[in-house]
Amino acid sequence: MKKKLSTLLIISSTIALCGCSKSVDLEKIFNPNADFDKGMKAYEQKDYDVAIIDFTNALNAHPDSYSAMCYLGTSYMYKGDNTSAERVLQDAVSKFPSRWNAYTFLGELKRKQHDYASSIDFYETALALESMPDSSKAYYKNLINELKREERNWNAQGDIPIREKINPKNAIPSYKVEIPLDKTVWEKAYEVANDKNGITEYGKKGEDVKNYQWTELVTVQYFALNDSFQYSPSEYLASHIAPIENMAKDTKKSFVRKNLHETNSEILYEWSFDQGKESEIARIVQTPSAIYHIHYAKKGTISEADKTKWIGILKAAKAGV
Repeated sequence: MKKKLSTLLIISSTIALCGCSKSVDLEKIFNPNADFDKGMKAYEQKDYDVAIIDFTNALNAHPDSYSAMCYLGTSYMYKGDNTSAERVLQDAVSKFPSRWNAYTFLGELKRKQHDYASSIDFYETALALESMPDSSKAYYKNLINELKREERNWNAQGDIPIREKINPKNAIPSYKVEIPLDKTVWEKAYEVANDKNGITEYGKKGEDVKNYQWTELVTVQYFALNDSFQYSPSEYLASHIAPIENMAKDTKKSFVRKNLHETNSEILYEWSFDQGKESEIARIVQTPSAIYHIHYAKKGTISEADKTKWIGILKAAKAGV
């Protein structure tokens, strides 16, 4: 403490002797990463306007900060400023061509724009890099296959048939799955599906799921088992969780996962990220023809009462109907 006070006195005296009138941010003197840390806090709170300011300041101080580039780019993307997002992320891959993360963010950006050819190219480039950990490769290989199917559906411009007849009466229909969501609270935000795979996302009414402005999210995924996709529930879960675990390691955030129930054909699990700032309960079910993955995610900790409620909803979901 004495050493820190002495340093402060020296800095203050130096400023006074120089006749400096410009204010000095002492926090940045003692913590060169102060802007980045502030940006991460805003990013985690989905306050992307503030995050953009802080990550921009961090880059001004450290122009070669790869992490600041990636987070600035994704902040722009989640805000909906795709032009700025692409500019920053392209700068990241230009300066750091051997690092894989920015390529996947560009892949995500192009997917949102339905530019599937470019999206697949970015993901394939990331996969070819030695810096991508083996634990992430299965996930991105499956994602590329999913994108190819999405591209065919998009080019065909055909509506995906949705099953309307489900039980209970007030439940929302989802492709290949019946899940009892109250349609007075939940609405469909996104869907792409065919006979090979599908994904449907539900958000609470009034929330902007497409731009990640949600507090709770229900996702239903379906993967047909075939020659190119032969996974057990445990193998699928490992490939799905790996990128989240890697992100937690990269950002030095906590990540805890626990299997609540497991058989050869089914897994019920939960996880918590960054001390409960984001949580999920999910169910994976394998039938003779497909794997179904149903998630409930929340920005925050899931209470025990809500945990019991959502386990019941997940168990009530009927796959392959």
